[in-house]
Amino acid sequence: MPASPISLVSAGLPKRERLRGRRRFRALSHFGLYQEGEWLKLRGLYFAVALPGPPLQVAFSVSKKTLRKAHDRNRVRRLMREAYRQQKLFFLPYLRGGAAWLLWIGKGKTPPTLPSLQKEMRELFIRFCEACGLSS
Repeated sequence: MPASPISLVSAGLPKRERLRGRRRFRALSHFGLYQEGEWLKLRGLYFAVALPGPPLQVAFSVSKKTLRKAHDRNRVRRLMREAYRQQKLFFLPYLRGGAAWLLWIGKGKTPPTLPSLQKEMRELFIRFCEACGLSS
């Protein structure tokens, strides 16, 4: 089995990288930039200076209105987390020493596949960076 260039430690999603707190979500909803795709919505807030903690903090959400069954919502959230974990090292160079809070929201009526989520997540993040004035 060939060695992977991404270590499991660097591609994980530790608790400190999860976005939590009512004030942070309120700031994200009031001041965050909004991008929308076929399966996902992205609400993001960029800070030009580094904040204490990790440079990227993320949250994942799927509405009960979108997918009625809990096991479907849980599956989509797991897929979103996995797609993010696999792309996290792609996202970090765009921040250039700053920090960002990201909220990924699932919106499709049918559960998406992992490759389609990965592609859309990357496209939405690039559009978010362009809207913030960042580019690689």
